[in-house]
Amino acid sequence: VGENASVPLEGANNITVKSSGELGVKYADNETSASKITFENGAMISHGISCLGSGGGSSNVTTVLSGDIVLNGNVEYKLLSNVTVKITGKLSGPGKLVAHKDNKGTLLVESSDNTSGTPNGQHGNAHEAKLIKLDGDKPNESVSVRKGETVLLNGSRSDVYVDEGGVFGGNATVKSLNVAGVVAPGNSPGKITVLNDFYMNGTGVYKAEILDKDHYDQIVAQSVQLSNGGNSSKLELVYLPGGTIKKGDTFTIINNNGSAPVQGTFNGLPEGAEFAVDGATFKISYVGGDGNDVVLTAQNDSTGPKAPNTGGENVAVNLAGTIVGVASAAILLFMAKRKSFGKK
Repeated sequence: VGENASVPLEGANNITVKSSGELGVKYADNETSASKITFENGAMISHGISCLGSGGGSSNVTTVLSGDIVLNGNVEYKLLSNVTVKITGKLSGPGKLVAHKDNKGTLLVESSDNTSGTPNGQHGNAHEAKLIKLDGDKPNESVSVRKGETVLLNGSRSDVYVDEGGVFGGNATVKSLNVAGVVAPGNSPGKITVLNDFYMNGTGVYKAEILDKDHYDQIVAQSVQLSNGGNSSKLELVYLPGGTIKKGDTFTIINNNGSAPVQGTFNGLPEGAEFAVDGATFKISYVGGDGNDVVLTAQNDSTGPKAPNTGGENVAVNLAGTIVGVASAAILLFMAKRKSFGKK
């Protein structure tokens, strides 16, 4: 089956599913196939055309694949909650079977000869965490960040879509940015420039890091929308270890270069609201800067949290204890020798 096409498993033999192609399994009847199936990278297992069967799709059903399965790349599976796909035949190839972000079904691998990247066992809808690094300028190429993925872009792209459960960061320039997951500019900290619209829906999170008044995360955009139908996105502020903030310091976390005001507010943070993070208190404004920027103003002097103990302090304490112990032992030995000498 070719790209953007679907073939039902029933009746097929010696199947090759190419990139963006789909192998369709039933969601209302049990079925078994001994056919050899070869998947190219980017193929999918789902419920394609003519895959309903005679039932209504509510009872639990199982598709058994007992033939040779070859994974020439990563293959997503997107199944309904009542569907189990069981692989019992030989499973080989460099690829993996990966849950699609919308998968609700079960993959059960009981392969008699498994040399693939997916181990035997039950696999559900947990999407494998994945770090993707993108560099360079490709202004005509869009990016989709899916659930379980963290994409760090250091360069330029066209439209960027961040699904719920996905994370987008880096020092980037993009045409537009649509966030249902997490946006975290920079490589701690940094800036994302959006040439057109920056849009966050109700599940979106802006994770902004602050070190001091000269080093903090920022998003620059031509238009800014922080809520969708009354559902506001969330601001998650991180005060970095070693940071220093003085009362009155300002942080333009969103620089709105357009003429329109910011649409909406962050969840629980109306205009003028104050909130505290690790001992630092901030007041937020959506009409700051030149009149339509999102600006935080420090309300007190503060220092960032202590860096996590890496064990150095314990080493120093233990070393000091060891030195004291050795010195004490040496003194006791010296005194014992003096007493022994005196008896003679």
